[in-house]
Amino acid sequence: MVDIDILRDWGNVSLAVPAWEVMFYVLVVSLNVLLGRTRSCLINTFAFTFYWTLMSVVTTSLSTSAISQSNIAIFFFCGLTLYCLIILASLKINSRNVDVA
Repeated sequence: MVDIDILRDWGNVSLAVPAWEVMFYVLVVSLNVLLGRTRSCLINTFAFTFYWTLMSVVTTSLSTSAISQSNIAIFFFCGLTLYCLIILASLKINSRNVDVA
């Protein structure tokens, strides 16, 4: 039998990513996969990973003062620029009617 204290310990887990964000991510990716939109699935995966990494870095660096604010700004702008370039490339591929997938 499982001890009740063990079950309480499992329930008190502090997740790095909030559960509602994970559920939203799973819903968005599932819809993209079911609709056959592979590029959108990959773009959304990059966006969620970038967001979760940024939130993790910001909370960790603010609590320990390990990373300067300029490094966080550089990470943010590089990730945002990469995301915008991926979106533009995806739109350009769609406008040419080239089947990449």
